[in-house]
Amino acid sequence: MNIKGQHAAFAVLILLCVPIFFYFQAFAAPYMMRYPVHALGGWRVSVAGEPSSVESGNLRKVVGVGAGVPVAIARQMEPQTAGAPLADAAILLKSNHQNVRVFLDDEEIFSSVPPVSADSSAATNPGIALHFVPLPGDYAGRKLLLDYVSPYKQYSGVIGTVYFGDIPSLEAFALSKSMRNFVVLIACLVVGFGMIGLFFIQSRTGEPDWGNFFFGLFAVAWALYAPSTEYAILQFFSPLWASWTSIGLYFLFPLPFMLFFLYEFKRTRKAFLPFVILRALFTFGCFALQIGGVLDLPAMIDINNAVYLLCLYVVGIFASLECLRGATPRLRLAMPWVVATVATVSHNLYLFYSNRPAHSYLSYQIVYTLFIVLILAHTIYAYTRRAMADKIDAATLENRNQMAYESYRNITQNMKTLDILQHDIKNHLQTLGAMLRHRRFDRAQYYVDDLLQEMKEIAPALYTRNFLVNSILSSKFSNAAQEGIRVAHDVQIPLLLDIADKDVCSVLTNIFDNAVEACRRVEDSHERTIELKLSIKNGFFCILCKNSKPDAAEEAGGGTEDKKRGYGLPSIERTVQKYDGLMNIQSDGRVFTISVAMQNRQPT
Repeated sequence: MNIKGQHAAFAVLILLCVPIFFYFQAFAAPYMMRYPVHALGGWRVSVAGEPSSVESGNLRKVVGVGAGVPVAIARQMEPQTAGAPLADAAILLKSNHQNVRVFLDDEEIFSSVPPVSADSSAATNPGIALHFVPLPGDYAGRKLLLDYVSPYKQYSGVIGTVYFGDIPSLEAFALSKSMRNFVVLIACLVVGFGMIGLFFIQSRTGEPDWGNFFFGLFAVAWALYAPSTEYAILQFFSPLWASWTSIGLYFLFPLPFMLFFLYEFKRTRKAFLPFVILRALFTFGCFALQIGGVLDLPAMIDINNAVYLLCLYVVGIFASLECLRGATPRLRLAMPWVVATVATVSHNLYLFYSNRPAHSYLSYQIVYTLFIVLILAHTIYAYTRRAMADKIDAATLENRNQMAYESYRNITQNMKTLDILQHDIKNHLQTLGAMLRHRRFDRAQYYVDDLLQEMKEIAPALYTRNFLVNSILSSKFSNAAQEGIRVAHDVQIPLLLDIADKDVCSVLTNIFDNAVEACRRVEDSHERTIELKLSIKNGFFCILCKNSKPDAAEEAGGGTEDKKRGYGLPSIERTVQKYDGLMNIQSDGRVFTISVAMQNRQPT
């Protein structure tokens, strides 16, 4: 694509970004949110009916509250519009494993406490729920009180943010607030199923990478967990199902996370395995207690938090040891995100167990989501690179087989020609004898010259003991001879080279093909010559090639820049640099010279 085409494509991209930006702006400010929703503040806090010394503000939790102890927050309601209460006013609140009751001047206007006939498990576990509580028209000036009670000590004292607005605006706000995690859900699901699909593709074509499989499971589990307590999700699930989904995935997703690192660790895998087994036993043990009705998962959240954080520290320690001893590229990429994960999880758990202002778990979600996306990007890059390398290897092998076949064909043809000459030698000697007896010396000389020329046309079958180089030279020399190009060669290389076959093939064939292409453009066929010298000097594989070419006057206006430089020179240069070598090019009149020196060893 030319420069103008690139500028046009960039302009189109910019134009597309503008409507996309305004499209997503609608999620931030929904049309149905006609009244600005805002969080209510200025709450007075009381515990078990006694005023608390804790400042309310944007408080999220009162610590030290036991199971079943009520925590209440209260404030005075004022009119929210110019001198009049808001029509269809309501409040929006979320309860986290709590029963909530709402009072207006001691009049109960809402209760999430289930009736006595409700399912026993639901009565025990209130679940996670979203509540839209309509306010009566005369709410202005009255006292609003919210009473929270949880059967679990871990969630007692938790105070969610309370939002005020009309019903349509609150519903639109709930959807808008959840859109970020919906994007996370879709992205991580795509990543997860993509990694699992890649695992099965690898299973069909070679050795599967179990790390990809478990990372895919982790990405899917995280995708389902991240938005599981969002406002929009809570409108689709019952409180009990929302609790089981959220807490269950929270207990579960660290296990495939650790299994992924188990298969990334090479030197410390055996030492890390017991920690993975213990995490698996703990996870399934907790599920067994929940299913057996012995203990609810929310009641075990404290021990899970401790085990979760401990597992992250263990992963970080073992990942550090692997990096010190030479880790895989993917593990080196993951290491900073492991450190960031440990830091953000530690910080969020500290906030969970303390009197803290309102905050989001955005940093926690960003770290995990970026970790998932980066691992996917690296995996795709590595898989694509490996697939391309396999394709190049297959092409090299096919090229090598083709040249070996051509070498065999040349040997067979030479043997046939030699058989014919051997069969006719008696006749040739008799003819020469007759010419000499009759003193026809001139004709005898011409006859001998013809025989010698025929002998020269028989290409030597062996140029070097190196099979690959011999096959390449046999094929290329034969093709050059068919085009009337005379080739002089001096090959002094060992049986084996430490340079990869594909690189030897790439450099040698590109150099010779460029020389043949230049000779084709020489008008006088008698001046089409190539000189090729191969040798090993001071640990370097050296190639010197001289070929005839048209002079500057012949090239003017008739050739392209690519032809003047040679089609394969960029490829030759890349391969030479791979082996820390040197390449030199000279163009003098009618002669083009290229010299290459590559270290005779595998690249580091």
